[in-house]
Amino acid sequence: MNSSVPHLTDSAPQPLLAEIVDYVLARQADEHTIEHAYQCLLEMLSVGFTALQNLRCAQLLGAILPQAHTPGGARVPGTSYELHPASAAFVIGAIGEWADGPVPASTYSSATTSGVLAVADYRSRRAMLRGQQAPTMREVFTAMIASHKIQARLEGVKKSDQVEIGYAIPAHVASAAMTVAMMGGTREQVLGAMSSVSVDATACTPRSQVAIAREAVSNGVCQALLLMNDEVSSKASVPQDSSGLIEGGFLRAPLPMDMSASTRHRFENSVKAYFAPKQAECITALVGDRAKVERMSVCGFVAAMVKN
Repeated sequence: MNSSVPHLTDSAPQPLLAEIVDYVLARQADEHTIEHAYQCLLEMLSVGFTALQNLRCAQLLGAILPQAHTPGGARVPGTSYELHPASAAFVIGAIGEWADGPVPASTYSSATTSGVLAVADYRSRRAMLRGQQAPTMREVFTAMIASHKIQARLEGVKKSDQVEIGYAIPAHVASAAMTVAMMGGTREQVLGAMSSVSVDATACTPRSQVAIAREAVSNGVCQALLLMNDEVSSKASVPQDSSGLIEGGFLRAPLPMDMSASTRHRFENSVKAYFAPKQAECITALVGDRAKVERMSVCGFVAAMVKN
């Protein structure tokens, strides 16, 4: 870690770091917020499937080098790509926020949602290959909610001037912390992922905030996976007891607004326009039963969305 660059653990209040770590490791969600997350995932996918019909968008996607795919890696819905989870997170986020015209307001960040989905698919496929229990889509929805609340908490801290952080930091921290937690990391590893995030507010070049957040999520996933492979380390520590902070912080973080009934309609229209009729019929039938989707393995759900 470059000691000349300030990091989150250098300037953020220690109780705040403890609050984030504890929330990430003990994340949970009720039925109301799970439904929100489900609708937001459908919204992101519908935008993505529509974007993939645009040649200008499709030409920008894929592996950095032609044919440089990663067998067993994370897949990108609507394509046949298998990529490193960090690359997949970037591509999923790119198509999930592509727009030539008006796009429905997103209530969860498509950038952090893309990171959650990419990491979950990678972990799910790896578990299946090893004969282990694969994570379910309910875990994806729970992680989406947690990522949203982490971002909201850090945005609140930023606005209150408790710590000086750049625009990309909330998305970067949320994706790094959540990736480590989803991969089974410890408290120290979650903190290590957060401590690797630079808080230099001038580090971002002049680009759209959406592009900055998308890149931050990809970087967060990459840093977290490196840490889980012992390629990044941190000696940072946080207080072990943050009792009361969860109640006072994350549970009060704003939840997304209610999604309109048109979400399902937009998703079905995008699926029918992009996929072959038989696959489109299977996909629309699948998403009509949220309870069934929740019980599905992540790799099973994503497999249904891969273009045949």
